[in-house]
Amino acid sequence: MLAGRDALREKVRICIERLRTGNSAKSLILVGLRGVGKTVLLDRMRSDAEGTGIQTLRIEAPENKSLPAMLAPELRKALLRMSTIESALITSQSLAWPTMANLSPI
Repeated sequence: MLAGRDALREKVRICIERLRTGNSAKSLILVGLRGVGKTVLLDRMRSDAEGTGIQTLRIEAPENKSLPAMLAPELRKALLRMSTIESALITSQSLAWPTMANLSPI
């Protein structure tokens, strides 16, 4: 449950929209005691962003693992996902616009 978090979610929505349009946005840092819902809120914000077509990564950072070791596999997955989406868009566009070669004579 995310009671009372609508204002924060709206701030994040505005940040995402600003970034999508090429503008800068302020960073947000969530701080709170263990168990108050930070991860639940982050997961909801991630879901909200993905619902608008934004690609996201979810990475947990244990102290004993290097940042590159955590980022590399997740970035690879994101790039593959984006490549698949781009390929699907190109394919759908080529199917949506008939060319003279694939039109049958009447």
